[in-house]
Amino acid sequence: MIRRSPLFAVASLPFVLAACSSDASSNGAGDLAPDAGTPSGDASSSDAGTPPPFPTTDLTADSACSTAGCLRSVARLPAAEAAAATLSAFAPAGTTFENGFKAYLVKYVSAKSDEVSATLFIPDTDAPASGYPAILLSQPTTGIAPKCAPSEGLLATAIAAHVASHGFAVMLPDATSFGAPPYAPYLHKETAATATLDGARVLLRLGTAVGARIRREVVLAGHSQGAHSTLSAAEYWLRYAPELPVRGVAVNGPPSHFLEGATYSLTNAGAFGYFLAMRMWSWRRALDPSQPEVLVGTAAQNAENTFLECQNEGANPGSGTLPDLVPLNAQGVVNPVYIQMAQRGVNGWAEPWKTWHVENVPHPKALPVPVAVWQGLDDATVLPSDTRAYVAELRAGGLQVELKEVAGAQHNDCVMGPVTLPQADQAAFLAWVRARFVN
Repeated sequence: MIRRSPLFAVASLPFVLAACSSDASSNGAGDLAPDAGTPSGDASSSDAGTPPPFPTTDLTADSACSTAGCLRSVARLPAAEAAAATLSAFAPAGTTFENGFKAYLVKYVSAKSDEVSATLFIPDTDAPASGYPAILLSQPTTGIAPKCAPSEGLLATAIAAHVASHGFAVMLPDATSFGAPPYAPYLHKETAATATLDGARVLLRLGTAVGARIRREVVLAGHSQGAHSTLSAAEYWLRYAPELPVRGVAVNGPPSHFLEGATYSLTNAGAFGYFLAMRMWSWRRALDPSQPEVLVGTAAQNAENTFLECQNEGANPGSGTLPDLVPLNAQGVVNPVYIQMAQRGVNGWAEPWKTWHVENVPHPKALPVPVAVWQGLDDATVLPSDTRAYVAELRAGGLQVELKEVAGAQHNDCVMGPVTLPQADQAAFLAWVRARFVN
């Protein structure tokens, strides 16, 4: 059964906001979609045979560069740095940290996004001889406006700390810069895929720029919206970036069943809200403005300002005002055209909306690396039943994927969640990632 999910807010470090939320609507599913003509289905298949070699030279920053995967700038970000002792003082009892980290603000170019900003974390301990193993960690939902970026307000520190404090070089791209400002398209598969893969290309070649040894191998990982970005990247990897030495793909709480989620949310009282509003509004705006307006009345008049607000931002939990700006009832807020589509069921959506909903669910096919999906069994945001069905779809499509269900875990306290919440299966997740770098 598909149902609406609640929101989550958690405590914070005094210098970071640690409220990480889901990207789900009624069933944890997003419903933004690819551009018309976006390749789907076999996007993870490669016709090239042996992939080209990954470059052996590091990148030099060039503010005027325009090639996908080039580095525009990198700068130290002291305010986002933390020693292990600092993290330990504010993390839940029993949380272990192997190291603190230095932080950098990185800006790079992506094929679909122009300039993407990201936060890079480098352990403050000596690198192993082979270099720090690298993780491209994709962010959960914060909003679609520039001020919602994890690199703003130091939110990236809270999101990445659990992973970055264990000997990994971790880069967290800002999904808010995955599209032209002032708004990013929310859960847009091709855009998220290319931004993630271009970010990984840059991460592995940043060693000289930051004075550290970074191993030229990467694990792609992400939580919630970040799970969507990660699986989108997995789908596009062997075609878009076949030279990239990916060693594994790991996600937690992946949004899925976009069409069913939107259909339910628009036809059940109290099931609407800002997740679906943000998706559909940014969809139309980014993909086809000739489609009927998504919002009506006062909601339409206030939309530009509404979506400049965030779910989470800045340095204090609950500082994001977006959740309170969108009513839970679609009636009087959403254009009746879309409510009528939803009332006709999943097959009642007119084009291009039905195609957008369906094609933007990531479906990577056979991959030559391990894939793992974590799911908290107490997760009321991305439902375990939805993830089980999604994993079954992925397996039916040829993907070998391990589903790791965690008893007692909710959406944000399973793995890859904020540092202020104990992560129920984080030790197993870290062990899984470490195993990817054992030759």
